[in-house]
Amino acid sequence: MHDLAFPRDLISEWEETKIYGDSGSQKVVLFLQGPNCSFFHQLADRLEKYGHRCVRVNLCFGDWMHWRREGAFNYRGSYRHWKKYMADFLDRENVTDLILNGDKRLYHKTAIKLAKAKGIRVIATDFGYLRPDWITFESGGMSGSSLFPRAPECIKKLADEVPEINFKELFLDDNVAFAKAEFVSTFMTWLCHGLYPNYKPFQADNPWLIGLGFVKTFFKKRLFQSRTRATLRKLSDENLDRPFYLYPLQLENDFQIRAYSSYPNQTVAIEEVLISFAENSPENTLLVFKVHPLDPGLINWRKTIKALSKTVGIADRIVFLPDGPLAELLVNCCGVVTINSTVGLKAIQHGKKVRMMGQAIYNVPRLVFQGSLDDFWQSDFQVDLDLFGNFIKAIAASVQIRGAWFSEEGLESAVSEAALRIHLDMVNQVFVGSSLTIGKQETVA
Repeated sequence: MHDLAFPRDLISEWEETKIYGDSGSQKVVLFLQGPNCSFFHQLADRLEKYGHRCVRVNLCFGDWMHWRREGAFNYRGSYRHWKKYMADFLDRENVTDLILNGDKRLYHKTAIKLAKAKGIRVIATDFGYLRPDWITFESGGMSGSSLFPRAPECIKKLADEVPEINFKELFLDDNVAFAKAEFVSTFMTWLCHGLYPNYKPFQADNPWLIGLGFVKTFFKKRLFQSRTRATLRKLSDENLDRPFYLYPLQLENDFQIRAYSSYPNQTVAIEEVLISFAENSPENTLLVFKVHPLDPGLINWRKTIKALSKTVGIADRIVFLPDGPLAELLVNCCGVVTINSTVGLKAIQHGKKVRMMGQAIYNVPRLVFQGSLDDFWQSDFQVDLDLFGNFIKAIAASVQIRGAWFSEEGLESAVSEAALRIHLDMVNQVFVGSSLTIGKQETVA
């Protein structure tokens, strides 16, 4: 472990994220909604072994399913009374830390505002900025609201204090288990709505439609597998004559889109990109749209994109992929446009220019093209790969923890490091633990 907070002379805001007190004092940790697995449950067990007290407020039946331990309170009131309930709860229970999955959900935003006003540390977690076996564990805000520095000189100063980190995949997460858990939790929350009658879900889609959509998408991908492979081969073979840009679709219900961009949905963003591409890109270039691997198929993206591209007169320059290996596309593309997908980070790693349309932690000068979308298509922007290496090292050791929610070993790794960070007051501080340095001889810079 290396106890180095983000430099005070560079990031004054960072001091706001540090908990009051020290690791020797007992903490009272309040858990709100978490991922649909046992991460929060196991994290609470581990924290209590360190001598801390853990409490939970369940907002729906799905929350109850993934807690099933002592220290739970059930909130069944309306959202209108949530603010007063939470303010009273924080005071009554003497809460020192608030931890939740996703900092922009309706109930979470209210709780976060109250907690910060009372000097309570807020820790947000979600799938990692790094993929596949990393988890975001960050205080003060995530993604576009992250306090992680954007200035290259600050990032370098942090990275200089971090030894080389093993980025080889250590834990294999299970996407099928994730999809199943999402469906079961959503379905049970819908089915048992009467137990929490006033709950306002952050995802409004009917669970039956989501489940049927996943099944339909699963078989469609396999049905069109040969067509997808043929399209990929053609893109690769004709790359010199017809270079292509990549637009990776995000999940339509991804709160990152709503919280950290000005777009109400992806369709509006897609239309903007198509118009800009039609008016400003070289005529021999193509624009490839790839569906997110966990998209439930509730929107017919092929039909939507085809209709929009016909409207702007470039249907013959648009390629649609329902599936396919992302790595192959990133190797062959000449650039990536995204709202704020973590695919942007992978593209930068491949030395590809990226244009973001929203906000994200990696929107850093010299890493991401900072000009207009219209100028992006013909720009000669080059990624600063040395800065990228520093950026990855710095976030891996400070606002990421190693692990996976749907892997037994990965979950144990995540729980262990998360609990230790809270116990030692090292959230948002450079932390070099055993899970980061496994297999140093195989380290990739």
